[in-house]
Amino acid sequence: MKVLVLHQGAIGDFILAIPAIWTAYIALKPEELHLVGHPSSTEVLKGVFWVKKIWDVNLYPFSTLWFKPIKDLDFKMALVFSKASEWQNALKGSGVKEIWMLPPFPKERIPLFHHHLKNLKSYGISLKTEYMGLFFKEEEKEEALKFLEKKGIRGPFFAVHPGAGSPKKIWPPERMANLSNWLYDRFECFPLVIKGPADQRACDEFLKYINVPHLLIENLPLRKLGALLKFASFFLGNDSGIAHLAAFSGCQTFVLFGPTDPVVFMPYGPYVRCIKKGEEIDEIKEEDLKETLQNYLSK
Repeated sequence: MKVLVLHQGAIGDFILAIPAIWTAYIALKPEELHLVGHPSSTEVLKGVFWVKKIWDVNLYPFSTLWFKPIKDLDFKMALVFSKASEWQNALKGSGVKEIWMLPPFPKERIPLFHHHLKNLKSYGISLKTEYMGLFFKEEEKEEALKFLEKKGIRGPFFAVHPGAGSPKKIWPPERMANLSNWLYDRFECFPLVIKGPADQRACDEFLKYINVPHLLIENLPLRKLGALLKFASFFLGNDSGIAHLAAFSGCQTFVLFGPTDPVVFMPYGPYVRCIKKGEEIDEIKEEDLKETLQNYLSK
């Protein structure tokens, strides 16, 4: 049996669906599992052994699903992380016999990854699976270590991401830089500064105030970045796709929340600490984080 999985969410939302996709793969045991989504998100599963092929939802043939079936679509089953009836009808017209519609967001206040697993349970899959991480190959981990060595990073380092997808989710970059300076001076922990395509303004502001040795890495492919994060002492950043990548990579993750709900959007991983003080993210004070990080690093 060939199974098609469609998810057109952003990086963080997609990562929070991976535990359900993996659970479905284990339970259904398909001969092939194909994935359709935005390349900027689905890249995190590029090359893993259980995904046969990844398709771009923006390109033909899957870009046509909004208005017509796809001729000769060779899948018996589809898992669709959407409520769009257009996709459901087009898949039926394409000859897909069994279609599971999985609403992307919960109506109740539960973690998003639990919501996806709960949706699977409604279709009869209640298999319990443990945290499995991003399935890094040995060569990916070796490449990450070589990258760090080449850049001269041989001691403890932490990853810091000053940006986020929305300005309301960004903790003042000056505070993030002050905290990074303190971490280097107090614990000799080297800052690895992450900059993505949408982080220009936040990173420019951050870089004005950081005054300790650091390394800026820009627009690194997600799997390479995830492999680097696996070796970090911890990750510090806002509620963003990169925070979800850090958590899922198995890194100790400290993620700052403002208007979004950490109960629903908490990252999935074994070592996650969500920090929220109010509806505005700047209500989090530097001293609050210093205490939290000092308690962690002192151990």
